[in-house]
Amino acid sequence: MSANEIIAMIDLYFDDELEKGNEPIMFTILSQNAEGREYFKKLNLLKSGLSGSMEEFPVALDQKILRSIGKLNEKPKMLFTNRKVFSAVTYSITIILLVLTIIFYTRSEDYKVQFADLTREVKEQNNKLELIMNARPAAEVKDGSQPAEQVNVQYADVMRELKRQNDKLELLMNALPPVDVQGSYYMAKQIIVRPNI
Repeated sequence: MSANEIIAMIDLYFDDELEKGNEPIMFTILSQNAEGREYFKKLNLLKSGLSGSMEEFPVALDQKILRSIGKLNEKPKMLFTNRKVFSAVTYSITIILLVLTIIFYTRSEDYKVQFADLTREVKEQNNKLELIMNARPAAEVKDGSQPAEQVNVQYADVMRELKRQNDKLELLMNALPPVDVQGSYYMAKQIIVRPNI
């Protein structure tokens, strides 16, 4: 018997398709053929290894696999059906927000410049008021001969000048448009100029 016929007979034996009457013949041939015995041993090891590793899978595993396949087949529902439309909308909103940010930033810079100019003018007005107050000679009382009316007239002149300067300052403050800057670091402060008398 040739080697191919022996191998075919061994394969039939392990597939449980070999007739019962041919089994003793196969074992007799294997006792005489070393190559056939090696092939038989390898298949026997393979069959014993497979039989030890074959376990029954739980039914729950099959159900999980089937459910996961069903979930993969479902298409995810999106707010926008087309991704190109979604990306175009997000880009346009981003550009609009960027333009608005630039506009508001330039306006805040304009208000900042106006506020700085106004602060500078107020400081100049304060300096002028201090110069006026310091430029007036001090009232001298001579032996009580200077009438109190003359001191009162000088005081009234100074107060009129101060009031006129304060009115100019209020006109400058009211000339600027109102600025609502709550929550920012440019908090508007009301500046009241009072002479130090």
